[in-house]
Amino acid sequence: MIVVDVGAQHHPPEESTLFLIERFQPRLLFAFDAINGFEEGVELHRSGTVVVSRRAAAWTHADGMPYHQEGMVSGVTQGVSAPLTPTFDLAALINVLPPPLVLKLDCEGAEYVLMPHLRDTGVNIALLLIEWHAPHHAHGFWVPPEQRVHLDCEEQDWNDLTGLETVNR
Repeated sequence: MIVVDVGAQHHPPEESTLFLIERFQPRLLFAFDAINGFEEGVELHRSGTVVVSRRAAAWTHADGMPYHQEGMVSGVTQGVSAPLTPTFDLAALINVLPPPLVLKLDCEGAEYVLMPHLRDTGVNIALLLIEWHAPHHAHGFWVPPEQRVHLDCEEQDWNDLTGLETVNR
């Protein structure tokens, strides 16, 4: 199994990569986050999982996007003059990975752009763990619940799944 962790802050209270390793025991985990200070590299977790970390934002292309960061509130944004951050095409990555694949999206509003892109490219995902962000945290991308795109896979709310477990790690 492979896990792709989008929004993989490696600091408390949300150490999602560690939670995902413990929960799914993947052989390979890709961890992405565009937040300043996110460390890149490849490491072997004590469980045997290879963790590949990259400072980049999941998006629909690899041309870069304006990125806003104010403390812990950050994200790809639109309509704001902000420095470009590296991006990668999430669907293109998923389409070259062998199934089964678990995708975790905690990407501060980018889920509203990524979900139609993932659907339209026909990605093969076994499980989607997603946090749908409220308008004030969605950096201009928010979509009402009745208009949200869903994939043809099992979907679970990331916040319901982790609850206080990650806070107490």
